[in-house]
Amino acid sequence: MSQMSAPVEKFTTRNPVTANSEAMIDELRQLMVEHSIRHVPIVRGTSIVGVVSDRDLRVVAGLTLAEKLQV
Repeated sequence: MSQMSAPVEKFTTRNPVTANSEAMIDELRQLMVEHSIRHVPIVRGTSIVGVVSDRDLRVVAGLTLAEKLQV
């Protein structure tokens, strides 16, 4: 396997669209549509706590209410 020596920032977006950890699923979907993106970093304060993808939202949309309420 060949190694690549390049800084990560070369491949990242400078000012990414993010969502607060309290955002609702509909808000995430709207952000993705408005900005033509498929992934949204989730932030709490100044920390990234996760990433939600378009696929994640499609999976959740296919769950029953009972499945959505299981924790």
